[in-house]
Amino acid sequence: MATEGTAQSTGPAYDAAGNILLPKGYRSWVFVGANLGLVYRPEIQAMTSREAARAETMAFHTVYIDPAAYAAFLETGTFPDPTVLAMEVFRGETRDANGALKEGTFPGERLLVELAVKDPQRPTREGSKENWAYYIFPGDAESDPLASAEAQPDSACFACHRSHASRDNVWVQFYPVLRERGRP
Repeated sequence: MATEGTAQSTGPAYDAAGNILLPKGYRSWVFVGANLGLVYRPEIQAMTSREAARAETMAFHTVYIDPAAYAAFLETGTFPDPTVLAMEVFRGETRDANGALKEGTFPGERLLVELAVKDPQRPTREGSKENWAYYIFPGDAESDPLASAEAQPDSACFACHRSHASRDNVWVQFYPVLRERGRP
């Protein structure tokens, strides 16, 4: 699987077209938190059709940050340039193949991988003037996610993160490992 490897990170990498490459080994980065079934309110700015469909699929999110950015955040309380956060999205499952569970929910099939990238040196998407960009890598458990992805429009992700995330476009309020250091 393309996500295996060491925890070392050299920052984001891009292909010749300016698309970001999915970082190898992100699963060995610092695990900052997970959530189950978070769904945005319908009136939230920049609600996309993908976000609106979240309510239909009980999904697990597991979130990792590259080790260099994590170390800098612990030291300074701010996310450095560059910072990469990877979020895997899994379908929430309630029945296991062996029938051992009475109740509960666990991460099932992987639905996609998303990246949040702070990089003022990134190749810019036309019309984007922001340091943060967001990328979506479709791919299920049977196949690796795409190798590269283009940045989402600022209106799709950036605007909501800017308005509602607690620290520099990152949902620090949902990640215990970052939340403690992120308090003013």
